Amino acid sequence: MRPHFPKLYTLGPLHALLSTVHRNGRSSSSNNSIFEVDRDCITWLDSQPSKSVVYVSFGSIVMMTHKQMLEFWYGLVNSGKRFLWAIRPDSVIDKDEKYQIPHELTAGTEQRGFVSEVWKVGLDMKDTSDRSTIENMVNDLMDTKRDELMKSMDETSQLAKKSVSEGGSSYFNLEALIKDINAL
Repeated sequence: MRPHFPKLYTLGPLHALLSTVHRNGRSSSSNNSIFEVDRDCITWLDSQPSKSVVYVSFGSIVMMTHKQMLEFWYGLVNSGKRFLWAIRPDSVIDKDEKYQIPHELTAGTEQRGFVSEVWKVGLDMKDTSDRSTIENMVNDLMDTKRDELMKSMDETSQLAKKSVSEGGSSYFNLEALIKDINAL
């Protein structure tokens, strides 16, 4: 791409790059979320055994019906695994005054889950949203594929840290971008 766009800067992962910048004393604390961040989930996560929690997020554009949300939630609770579910307040399209959460879901969540309305970090589920499929996928992820997934996550984490560390590609590209902006 450089022949077509000579000033192309690849940066990322930005959250890790921001941490590097903070450690070097070059920036103050910031938050890039447009929603208020739920910090209670950190306390809850800290009280769970290491690497025992499934993180669930649909990202910033996915919308679901109330029925789809309940099916997914049942699948998480029925899996028997610990989970942290980050869900945007506006992600359920038919939420109204009849928006009810069954008692067995809230009870199951209190035992081993945490639902956070808004957190921004998988398992590709395509268009599936029935509870038994979700339950099976969570169990498969946390039992059968756990070691493979942990190894892959560790490798990806190391590559990300290397890229944003001093001398890494993202670190270098950010420095070049800042230099070019200052030269304008």
